[in-house]
Amino acid sequence: MTTPMEVVQIHKWMKNAACKGNKEANWFPDKKGNNTRASLAVQICNTCPVKKQCLDYAITRPEVLGIWGGKSPKARRLLRAQRIKKCL
Repeated sequence: MTTPMEVVQIHKWMKNAACKGNKEANWFPDKKGNNTRASLAVQICNTCPVKKQCLDYAITRPEVLGIWGGKSPKARRLLRAQRIKKCL
């Protein structure tokens, strides 16, 4: 469960996200990842000042769909597994 303080912190970084209000990119590509607008989403993520916070958020929640922190769901699953492995 997310605490009220965590919600405040999430909203702080989200308001600085490069994707905020962007409707040209597709943050939720098809399952095969063949959506060309998803490439635009990743490009936008790569310029984002809060990319790390976004990726950390998506990995710890875990967000299972969409582009977060410039990473696809598959890439985030791999990162999540690596983080878990480090903790063991």
